[in-house]
Amino acid sequence: MENSELSIEVKGKIDELEALSLQKVETAEQFEAAGQAILNVAATEKNVVDFFEPLRIATYNAYQAVLEKKKPFVDRLASIRKGLNKGRSDYKLELERQERIRQEQLRKEAEEIARKEQEKILAQAVKAEESGNVVKAETLVTKAAEVRPVTFITPAYIPPKTSGVADTENWTAEVESPDLVPIKINGFMLRPIDQAMLNRIAKNSKGQTQIPGVKMVKSYGTQARGIR
Repeated sequence: MENSELSIEVKGKIDELEALSLQKVETAEQFEAAGQAILNVAATEKNVVDFFEPLRIATYNAYQAVLEKKKPFVDRLASIRKGLNKGRSDYKLELERQERIRQEQLRKEAEEIARKEQEKILAQAVKAEESGNVVKAETLVTKAAEVRPVTFITPAYIPPKTSGVADTENWTAEVESPDLVPIKINGFMLRPIDQAMLNRIAKNSKGQTQIPGVKMVKSYGTQARGIR
């Protein structure tokens, strides 16, 4: 690369102009000298810019060449990361779906056990009443009304994790029926369709806000920790 240092003459000229700028203007001669110095500053500034311009262009072109070489690899890695993220996200969402089904099944089983217990006690109440024991029948009816579904104690669901990888929960909004989307909700304007606002609502409410015509979509993102 050519010499990237300004000449001693130009550097000296800058030092001279800087010293002049520190002097107080008290006379007409000094006023005129300051004016001439301003012209010299402009001329020297042009010389500096012209001197460094070829260097700037050369380094810029070199930088752009590096970016062009780097881009296909970075783009490919970004695509790989996206695919891996989707695979992990889909897997975690499927596990959560299965866990919801399991919990629902446990709830139904508990309700069925409670229902059968109530029927058993009420049958006893009927027999007691038929035998003339009204007090016992009333006691059994009260007991049947107090029967509640049993809470099953099961192992807690533990989301899968990978050491060094942070999983983040993401919520976005997907407009399924634009015509059903309201003009405003909770003070936020949604029409014309504001996708950014819908995504913000989905994120802040973690998908709990119900909006007509809009589906709340959950996904997971990942980030490698400790990589610099």
